[in-house]
Amino acid sequence: DDVVFHEASVQSNVEAAQGLRLITIGAPAEVSGVFTKPGQFVQAKPAADAKPSFYAISSPPGSEDPLEFLIKEAESNAWLTGAKSGDAVQLSPAMGRGFDLACEAWDAAEVSQVGLFAAGSGIAPIRATIESGSLEGKVARLYFGAQSEASMPFTDCFKDWTQRGVEVVPVLSKPDGSWTGRSGYVQDALKEDEERGEGFVLAARHGALLCGQKEMVAAVRSVYADLGVPEERTLLNF
Repeated sequence: DDVVFHEASVQSNVEAAQGLRLITIGAPAEVSGVFTKPGQFVQAKPAADAKPSFYAISSPPGSEDPLEFLIKEAESNAWLTGAKSGDAVQLSPAMGRGFDLACEAWDAAEVSQVGLFAAGSGIAPIRATIESGSLEGKVARLYFGAQSEASMPFTDCFKDWTQRGVEVVPVLSKPDGSWTGRSGYVQDALKEDEERGEGFVLAARHGALLCGQKEMVAAVRSVYADLGVPEERTLLNF
């Protein structure tokens, strides 16, 4: 299918954390009106003849507000991560299945507790999910990985997320000496908590949402397999 692109306009571009930009884009209804599930993404490009890149939407669906994107700075996307207010950008309609919380596997298990796993900019669609309210009534815990405190975005949202019923567990892979929280990787933190007998994972009713590098996803799924949570209940957003 030929994807139709629509002109949109950058409204703001601020540093979200070291190496990450939070970019707000005013998008026409053709783009945002079809954004119905957290975890969906858009294709973005600087001009009609350019090659598009894919970015998950980090704001929740169903809002009249502009779309927000959390984007890792790279040479390939400098046109966007360096964009100024008023700059034009070409966006596709929101697409992808998103996190399908109504999927058969979750329904069959009557999932009542949810593990959320994100590394770096992978927090974008997880944030959209938390702030969409779609986890309401479930017990949820977020294992959120970053290299350092400086490179962890959305720390100012943790209080709000906790009030929404999501326990936040930040995990740093390269912490400095003053860090007193968890260190290592998110899959290690999950494993340690279960080995300690915390009992967060009740396998029969447990589901998970994951967004990050392939290695992280595979490692978390491996821990879950050992705990008796089948892969079909560990959802990706694409």
